[in-house]
Amino acid sequence: MKKTIHKIPLEQTRAFSTLLSDYISHNDKITSFIHYASSAEGLQKCLANCSFPMERRVVLQEVLKEKYRDLQVSTQVHEHLESISSPDTFFITTGQQIHVLGGPLYVLYKIASTLQLAAACKQMMPDKHFVPLFWMASEDHDLEEIDHLNIFGKRYQAELKGNGPAGRVSTEGLAEWMEGLPDIPEVFKKAYSQYGNLSQATHYWLNELFGKHGLVVLDADHAKLKKQFIPILEKEMLEGISIDAVRKQTEALEEQGYKSQIFPRDINVFYISAEGRNRITYEYGKYTVLNTPHVFDKESLLKELHAHPESFSPNVVLRPVYQEYILPNIAYIGGPAEVAYWLQLQKVFEVLQLHMPVVLPRNFAMVVGKQQLGKLQKLGLQPESVFLPEEELKQFFLSEKDQVIPEWNDVAGEFDKLWLSIEEKSLKADANLKDWLAAEKHKVQKQLENIEKRVAKTYEQKLEQEMKQLTTLKEKLLPGGGLQERSDSFLSFLINDPNFIDDIIPLFDPLDFRFNIVQYED
Repeated sequence: MKKTIHKIPLEQTRAFSTLLSDYISHNDKITSFIHYASSAEGLQKCLANCSFPMERRVVLQEVLKEKYRDLQVSTQVHEHLESISSPDTFFITTGQQIHVLGGPLYVLYKIASTLQLAAACKQMMPDKHFVPLFWMASEDHDLEEIDHLNIFGKRYQAELKGNGPAGRVSTEGLAEWMEGLPDIPEVFKKAYSQYGNLSQATHYWLNELFGKHGLVVLDADHAKLKKQFIPILEKEMLEGISIDAVRKQTEALEEQGYKSQIFPRDINVFYISAEGRNRITYEYGKYTVLNTPHVFDKESLLKELHAHPESFSPNVVLRPVYQEYILPNIAYIGGPAEVAYWLQLQKVFEVLQLHMPVVLPRNFAMVVGKQQLGKLQKLGLQPESVFLPEEELKQFFLSEKDQVIPEWNDVAGEFDKLWLSIEEKSLKADANLKDWLAAEKHKVQKQLENIEKRVAKTYEQKLEQEMKQLTTLKEKLLPGGGLQERSDSFLSFLINDPNFIDDIIPLFDPLDFRFNIVQYED
């Protein structure tokens, strides 16, 4: 099914923050908080300054090859894996929680933006190699954010069994649960029936759907990767290096009128144990893991860290730091909230003397089906009209429709002229017909008024029906008044259109920050 894309200014959607608008327009208010501009020039400058130790490349390559050992690997992914040890290889990264069955549409948009940006970078810098990477946020433990999805407007919720990092949560029961869902593609059925935890299952279906496009998938919850990160974790737990840096940056952002997205702790590290993933606190010379019996002094904490680095997990403040520490990365693609919190981290990277990537907002989009597009066109509206607030949309629609309401003033004028002619001819025959003619004129005028009322009523009924159609369309395209991409699962489209993913990817331009309206045309 043919799809075309229509772009509108991001501001026209009225769905995004001032911070994001200022960020993509390179507003002077925000440039001091940015290491590199979100542009082709910014990417080139970032790459020129990106220096990454070979020993970390070797470990990264080893871990990724291990993760892909039992998967069918595309030619592109194989080339990417083999290239990691080259100093001319760099990463373009996005990340997301590991939603059951893929999550909302914006997950697809993140991936599409990442694939397209890697290709664009290759065109700009052909002597370098660029790997598009999906970072699975497998250590996030907020299962309520990933255990559900909306398909065809209906919410389905799974029961996830576990209390620790999401990636380690069992897939037990998910295959049976999916039997009650509509037409789930086989790739997902296999993922959740043949793989034991969410990390493995997610890696499988991501590779099956996007591996042919070159996407590489990483679960960084790995002892070898975290072992490299030990120096940063030590600094954080013993010196609390993050909190002051984030607070200082946050205060400066708030002075410019921007809101905070993240709030640092004294220690921004979790400890993973049988009790789950819980925060580490320091008080009276002891390191306590909240809601668990685990208590450490300095010596035992460091001993545990070096023996079991996989038991320590960075929170939202240090996760981007961990990412950049283990990846030769030049760009991170994220949603509006991610762009905002990356800005809060600038001074953390400076304190740690770490390279910070270009941070780019992902592509944003709304999919308009063929029937929906046809209904909008029949109503005389463009898809972007639905972004108007409901009352404004109604007024706009009514003003458009007013142009076709029959104008009766000219009819009344023409009738008066006609009646004068009738009177003139009739009175020549008999002057005594004057009173009778006046009465007849009144009858005809009443008939004309009744016709006008009947036509107006018919129009109002039709308009009422069209208004209901308009309200229904708006709710379908903007569920609950929010963006479609944040509510609807991409399975709602993939089920009916097996080529949906492959068709969407080439439509996006990761360096064009306008809003995309994807339209089905046949």
